[in-house]
Amino acid sequence: MDELEQQLNGIGFKTSRIPDQKILVIEGYVIEVGPHASKSVRVGVSAGDFPFTPPAGIHVSPKLRVFRGKSSTDSGSKASSDSDAKPSTFWGLIGMVG
Repeated sequence: MDELEQQLNGIGFKTSRIPDQKILVIEGYVIEVGPHASKSVRVGVSAGDFPFTPPAGIHVSPKLRVFRGKSSTDSGSKASSDSDAKPSTFWGLIGMVG
């Protein structure tokens, strides 16, 4: 995780950590193209064993689209349609806070 953070900081990204979850958060990432162009978001990546494996488990806050369906881990409930979810609730399983 240290190496990924150094590399991202070296190319100008501001980062923070959720150490107990081995999550690295890119703060203020600006989307450059597509329907969300110019939006600033926080991007969380699971970076526990970088550089041996690439970052995985990418999470974006705030939500960019509403999920309305079931996944293999879904217990039958629908995801929230609140596009401005609080960071402490949006990150759900990884428990990201403010």
